[in-house]
Amino acid sequence: MRRAVPLWMRTVTLPRAPSANEQQLFDFLLAVNSKYGLQTTLRVAGGWVRDMLLATESHDIDIALDGPAPPDQTEGEPYMTGAKFAEYIQRYQQESGEQVHSVGVVKANPGQSKHLETATTKVCNFEIDLVHLRKEDYASDSRIPVISRASPEEDASRRDLTINALFYNLHTRLAEDFTDKGLDDLQARYVRTPLPALETFRDDPLRLLRCIRFACKLDFVVDPPIVAAAHQVRDDLEQKVSRERVGIEIGKMFEGPAPHRAARILMDCGVRDTIFTAQQVSKKKVPEGPMQPLGWDQEESRSWARSQALIDYLATSPMYGSESDRELRQVMNLAALLFPVAPTTDLLAPLGVQYEVIHNWLETVTTHSLKLPNRIGTSCSHLIVGAKKFPHILQPVVEGKELDVTQLRERLCTHLVPNQGIDSWRVVFGEWLKFVGAALWKPAVHLSCCTMAVPLPLSTAAFAGLLIECMEQMEMVQCCDLKPLVRGDKIQKDLGLPKGPSVGIATSYLVRLQMASPSFSEEQLMAAMQDYVDDIKAKAAPKRAKA
Repeated sequence: MRRAVPLWMRTVTLPRAPSANEQQLFDFLLAVNSKYGLQTTLRVAGGWVRDMLLATESHDIDIALDGPAPPDQTEGEPYMTGAKFAEYIQRYQQESGEQVHSVGVVKANPGQSKHLETATTKVCNFEIDLVHLRKEDYASDSRIPVISRASPEEDASRRDLTINALFYNLHTRLAEDFTDKGLDDLQARYVRTPLPALETFRDDPLRLLRCIRFACKLDFVVDPPIVAAAHQVRDDLEQKVSRERVGIEIGKMFEGPAPHRAARILMDCGVRDTIFTAQQVSKKKVPEGPMQPLGWDQEESRSWARSQALIDYLATSPMYGSESDRELRQVMNLAALLFPVAPTTDLLAPLGVQYEVIHNWLETVTTHSLKLPNRIGTSCSHLIVGAKKFPHILQPVVEGKELDVTQLRERLCTHLVPNQGIDSWRVVFGEWLKFVGAALWKPAVHLSCCTMAVPLPLSTAAFAGLLIECMEQMEMVQCCDLKPLVRGDKIQKDLGLPKGPSVGIATSYLVRLQMASPSFSEEQLMAAMQDYVDDIKAKAAPKRAKA
């Protein structure tokens, strides 16, 4: 028998019916439940219900199970678990002649605030999670809870947010609000916890970051008690939650629609320096020592206000990537946030040397501290180095007398005209583009323009747009992916070079020639290369004779 629900529980009909595929999934699960007499109430929990009520798309389907142990079970938990129900799904698939999918079981890890075992499998082309309703009881001397079967209202009260504590009952086809707050909070666009915020966060401090993420994702107001409680759980967040789980939440915030707001709320909650930490890099270029806060506000140039201004600009600019460019968004926003506290570099040094300094440090933030993929740290490093170097490259073009927009445009295009030689500004800028790359050069221009004095009565965005327009007009973008037109073995053979570093040096010179004179044929390039090699040999001859 299914347990009776409280009379005060609020129910509503979804604003639209589940899709045909979703209903096929729900009917399948109900058929499994019925065929084997499992007497389990099946509900969709959390995000899918919230998004359906907000009339937005969602493919995140978690099934909450509320029922006794199956009739053929002789040992184990006295209630239906996700793993056990998944076994019945497999049995039904096999008996029906359908493809049987594997089941993954993510074990609980209370030491890292991961309290609930979850079974995952594929049904009707949906990846679904199966969990039983649970409650958590804490002993006074322990932070590890005892997990037991719960009623729907007990389960809802233990969730992170009221708007994520809603259920959709597959049997009645109604949305259920057991907190009596979730539906109102959705209507009011309000983020709050079902229980007092401090109690919710003590149980699992990661819920604080989830609160911030959902507030920014949905553009909801944060309940003030959440901010107040956050200051009391900083140590718990650092000690009880794995860095991987923290990194996942931060990554989602910074690829979302309002990363600038997320940064501001993290600061208001007092957890900025708990989340963003780095190690010192030794003279041997190896991270060493404990993780430390990044040192915002130690001096004016390293101020948090500057970081906030940079991320405010990028996240609200027209060039902010679309939702499909989530990783690019994350890289842009992390680079903007970390730009003011990144190590200083010698702007006259080669880009590769500057990159090494920045990347050795930044890797301790993104990879070691936040456990983000290595490619995030690599891209952030390229973006920061490119943005730091760009004003130095641009200086010869804009320095001197005051220019209006037309004059500056003409001057930029004049400097980018081809066939001005291997040491032309076109080549200098082409090497910068090749280093930064096709995906990051525009964000690098915008980030750089935020940090320099715009030499015109233009907004930062308009000035950056003018620079980008001129580069595109002069066909500079091809430099981002420029490859040598002649293979190294042919260069070695035709120019009579010995094997070794000389071939690499000659190939680099070839690429610079292609940047300077993009219309040159292979024959013209090789002729110029021959002149280059002959000149080197001529200069080296007196030295060899003297030796």
